Amino acid sequence: MVSEPCRRWLARSVAALVVLTVLLVVLADWLFYCRELGWTLGLYALLVGAGIRLRASRPLTRSGALIGLAWLGLVVGLVLDPTPLTVLLALVGLALLSALGSCALGDRAADWAQKGAALVLLGWAQLPHDAILLLRRRRQGRLTRAAGSLAAAWGIPLVLSLVFLILFAVANPVIGRWLEHLGDWCMRFFQGDMLPDVGRVVFWAVMAVAVWGLLRNRSRRAGSRLAALFPGPGGAQPPPLPPGEDAWAFGSGAATAVGASEAALAVRSLSLFNALFLLQNALDIRYLWGGAALPDGMTYARYAHRGAYPLVVTALLAAVFVLAVFRTGAEGTRWQTARRLVFLWLGQNVFLTLSAAFRLYLYVGAYSLTRLRLAAGLWMFLVGLGLVFIGWRILRRRDNDWLVKVNLATLVGLLYVCCFANIDGRIAWYNVLHCEEIARGGPVLDLGYIRRLGSDALPALDWYRAGTVGEPRVRAEALLDSLRERLWCHRDDWRGWTLQRHRLARGFPAIGASPGDQHGEP
Repeated sequence: MVSEPCRRWLARSVAALVVLTVLLVVLADWLFYCRELGWTLGLYALLVGAGIRLRASRPLTRSGALIGLAWLGLVVGLVLDPTPLTVLLALVGLALLSALGSCALGDRAADWAQKGAALVLLGWAQLPHDAILLLRRRRQGRLTRAAGSLAAAWGIPLVLSLVFLILFAVANPVIGRWLEHLGDWCMRFFQGDMLPDVGRVVFWAVMAVAVWGLLRNRSRRAGSRLAALFPGPGGAQPPPLPPGEDAWAFGSGAATAVGASEAALAVRSLSLFNALFLLQNALDIRYLWGGAALPDGMTYARYAHRGAYPLVVTALLAAVFVLAVFRTGAEGTRWQTARRLVFLWLGQNVFLTLSAAFRLYLYVGAYSLTRLRLAAGLWMFLVGLGLVFIGWRILRRRDNDWLVKVNLATLVGLLYVCCFANIDGRIAWYNVLHCEEIARGGPVLDLGYIRRLGSDALPALDWYRAGTVGEPRVRAEALLDSLRERLWCHRDDWRGWTLQRHRLARGFPAIGASPGDQHGEP
């Protein structure tokens, strides 16, 4: 179901009209131009009918609902067998749906005939009429103000969406490849290699005129449109449109008022962001979670590695935007549409963070665990939890002070727990147990990094030495002696004593002393 503010915007906004028209013209080119006509006629008619209802300013009456059901039957007929008669009746049904969306039709047959004739005779003139109106407003300076209002209303959402798209291109090689293909296509287009032929341009123009007339039908204003297109000798001007019916209003009010509402800005931004994040999450579901085959020349390790860190940055930027828009007392907190969109977006961000963590897990499985990668995993955990806290803050109408406190408490609590964990020892055990030499899979153990972990890696290294033969065993024994020497160098000074070093020294005596028997496993 479409919310009431969104429905009003779709019904009155020329931006929605232009977007729907362009989408339907592009779809018609893809489905029909130099193609065999078939069931796609039914699909296209259904989409045009949906666009008409989205643009309708009036709900359907009982008779209108019956007409709609009959027209859906014609759509099924187009799918089954698009005969000329079925196509003609489906077009008549679209015209009636368009008329019903802008005015109330009575029970008299004359009213129906009048509205149908107005659409047939003047529907094709709707787009030229609006073009004339546009030129007049340009001369009056109103178009410049409308363009400025449009830039203010959509500038921030589009710029932020571009930032997220760039981050997704960095994080996801599939999206990066799509953008490369798009750049190549644009280069070929502007170089003249892909300019459309005259027939295709004419097809676009015909479809644009037809779709525009159906979506923007104002059959009750046929006389006004005739006066605008064919002014009399006195040069009479068409009557002004009433408030709320401004032909070039981008939103629910006049063009000069666009962008004044923070809630409207939030709705526009969140609508674009949700679409972009849905694309990224859908690709992760397909390739990352679903295990689908990646495009040629791309490995899962590369796919996982590119997205682990940029996606966390994306989630952080999303959190900053939500806090900026939904600050305490902001108008957006009282707009239900914006609240629904922000909860959907936060949910997508949580899933995005889970995907980033899963990418990191796959990357660690391919290239072993390090301190930075473990820190990145903990950081992703904090980011995901922070997004949940933001949603709870908006749902329970808490202030930002509460949000700062709960996130700070979570951060401190996690760091507190890490203080008592033998992190270097855990990293060493993980790498040993998942290395090629022990698990017969995974990466070869990086003994250079084990050296950097220090004496905490001694138990894992000793276990690795016992389970290998040949060159790996010789290298492990040399490193084991080096780490034992480092451990006892720290113990020579009583100031360097720690409980952890004391426990390690009991199992790994100094070189030349009798060896201990206490070697641990995780």
